[in-house]
Amino acid sequence: MEFLYEYGLFLAKAVTIVIAIMAVVVLVLASSMKNKADKGELRLTDISDELLQLKHQLKEELLSKKQFKAYESRLRLMKKPLIKRMSPRAKFLLSILKAVSMRVRLPHCVKKSPLF
Repeated sequence: MEFLYEYGLFLAKAVTIVIAIMAVVVLVLASSMKNKADKGELRLTDISDELLQLKHQLKEELLSKKQFKAYESRLRLMKKPLIKRMSPRAKFLLSILKAVSMRVRLPHCVKKSPLF
């Protein structure tokens, strides 16, 4: 009976050692396969939106209510396209500059403009 007890104990130790060795081998193989899949790849993460939100939160905490309101109004203004924010005179000048840069003949109304 003692023989069976010792044999069972030996078998339990042997199976434990074999399972431990197999676990190490599987971990090594899994990590090597993972590295092969990512080899030559570069992953970029755009964090600009997160940084803008963080900046906005910091401004809200650090500035007074009046200053923060002015900051938000400037922020809203900057979100509008530049052309919409320009005065009519600036739009007119921009159209002239575009025409000159494209080497297109200017219309006759430009010659009669009060700007020239």
